[in-house]
Amino acid sequence: MSEIRPNFSNSCSLEELIGGHFNARSALASGDYEGALIKADAENDAATFAAALIMCGAVHRGFEQLCNLEKLDDDLKMYQAYAYWCMDQPQEALDLLSEITSSEYSLQVECLHNYIERKNLNILFLCNRNTTPETLEASLGNISLQVVVVDETSWTKDIRECIPDCFGPDLLISYNVVDKELPRGVFNLEIPNTFRTGDTDFGLSSQFDSLKQADIIICNSVHEHRDLREMYCGRIASFPAFSLYRDTTNFNLQDNIKKWDIFLSGNSFIPHMSEKSRLAFRLAMLDDPDLKINIKNGYLYNQEYQKVIGQSKFVPMSVRWLGLLQTRALDAVRYGAMNLYPDDVPIKLMIKCADVAFHEYSEASFEDNIRNHIANYNQYRIDLENDHISVEEEFKNIFPPSPAKEIRLAKFSLFQHSLQNGIKNRIKSEQGIERKLPVAWRTTEGTAMKELSSWTDSAWQSALDLDDLVTATTAAFQVFCSQPTDTNIVTHVSETFERSSLRFPQSLILAFNRACFSWMSGDRDTALREFLRASELCENGDFDPSRQNLLSHLVEDLQEFMPYQLYFDSVVSDLRKRDTGAKGSRNIILASVKTYLGLNDLQTGQIDAGITNLKAAIELCPAHFLAARLLTKALYANDTDPAEVAKWFYRAVNLSTVAVLISNAN
Repeated sequence: MSEIRPNFSNSCSLEELIGGHFNARSALASGDYEGALIKADAENDAATFAAALIMCGAVHRGFEQLCNLEKLDDDLKMYQAYAYWCMDQPQEALDLLSEITSSEYSLQVECLHNYIERKNLNILFLCNRNTTPETLEASLGNISLQVVVVDETSWTKDIRECIPDCFGPDLLISYNVVDKELPRGVFNLEIPNTFRTGDTDFGLSSQFDSLKQADIIICNSVHEHRDLREMYCGRIASFPAFSLYRDTTNFNLQDNIKKWDIFLSGNSFIPHMSEKSRLAFRLAMLDDPDLKINIKNGYLYNQEYQKVIGQSKFVPMSVRWLGLLQTRALDAVRYGAMNLYPDDVPIKLMIKCADVAFHEYSEASFEDNIRNHIANYNQYRIDLENDHISVEEEFKNIFPPSPAKEIRLAKFSLFQHSLQNGIKNRIKSEQGIERKLPVAWRTTEGTAMKELSSWTDSAWQSALDLDDLVTATTAAFQVFCSQPTDTNIVTHVSETFERSSLRFPQSLILAFNRACFSWMSGDRDTALREFLRASELCENGDFDPSRQNLLSHLVEDLQEFMPYQLYFDSVVSDLRKRDTGAKGSRNIILASVKTYLGLNDLQTGQIDAGITNLKAAIELCPAHFLAARLLTKALYANDTDPAEVAKWFYRAVNLSTVAVLISNAN
């Protein structure tokens, strides 16, 4: 069945992602360091390549290459000075900066010089419980680090309440702390700020108001950099070598007994991880009965995970954001497994030892690549054993342990502020003290229902704006998900949607979310009425996808009809293009409405009407695999010509393998 070969590549090519840069030097200046690395390699620009290595995190290797060049431009000397600072040689950095005489860089040089020369720089690091480093307080060189751990109630506090006594911060770094966790007054502090962000698509509505005010936004990949720089006005910088992991230095390269040829874990069987599910499908379809493949749907605890990796020869990577260096890849190297990476990810440019531990596959020749790599595993293993000392050394240099990695992030951030000349491009937006809910307010503990049920009619009419009510109804839905059989909860959520819809009858998101909730809770009449209303609002209803989110993509029942990954990709695209009407995103919502309506038709015996709705869904959104899957079933049930049914079957499977994988896994 050669027709079933789903494409698991990203929608964007590297050429498209870095095409906005004139050359490698312009990519470097923009902060797209991974893009600069790629372009410098293609252009044989050794100086820019070395500077990009430094900024990607390979500081020692990039520094050595810069030192081997006879003459450096003044701007590149700044990168060399930054490398000296990272290697704890501040005087050498200051001496080098004093050699830069060009007036073009005088402000940047002065700013960086002041940072390096200062006896003490206090860095306030905001983390949540998922991103808290091992060390909450540390000093290294002239950097002093103080970590403040926040939670979803921190928006009620002023940032000054969170700052320890006698600690006057010179820089604030937020690591994935945004809107709902961000204390008040952060943007009123007279110090620069930096936001390290992730999940810039699925987390868009919970980050937008914070990131639009940020001075510096640090991301991981070339893909994220392209999207962020076209959505926000602050400086965007990619830093792929910053790892979330607390322990990045523990290596265990002993020759464990290998039970598995290939091990793949994580959320593989969900629609918003389609790249991984398609990769898993191709692995499962390998025509070799001797292969031992372990596909784990979900995540293992640390010790068990490390044990299984140690028992595996290869760990394949799927990449939703091109360029992304995944923590899973670091694990594989540290525990003696080989990485299988897409050939369009430039990881070998950044990590020298990648030639030993990282092996490529292409989508076109995937099956042959896998067989060849497995056949050559013994030689790969010998190479890794022979080079393990240099591998460990390079990884420890690129991915230092806490607190060194947080201090490096601080220096990286201060360097970005130097390059900005202290200019603040952010949009100022006050956090209103009387606001009852932050933009991304939510809870899973039931307090949402207690709060909403206590409001008077006056509160409903005046306390919240549309964005807040979308957030409030989403929070109420989260409570319903935790107790779906509690009739009192269902009634409260229904009333919350009803009152919100009465307040803002032109809101597309409120109508669509209400319809989805009603469908899940069994109120089919309300669901159909709201879906029909949403279909009308898709044309010109009120809709701000940057702040108004759909019901959670993590709820399995909702994934059956809404292609969340397509939707969020479209939202990012609309924002990048400054398409205020968000036509593409509206069309995906409308296609999903047609999918729900089509299923209702099929379930009530109206097969022709169902087919019409499902074909309309696919016309609106050709990649809507959920509609294609239902349409295949409907055509088969309607005694359609087998060739036509087969055509839709192959199209549905190639768009998404989730249904096939789930049935195989059960």
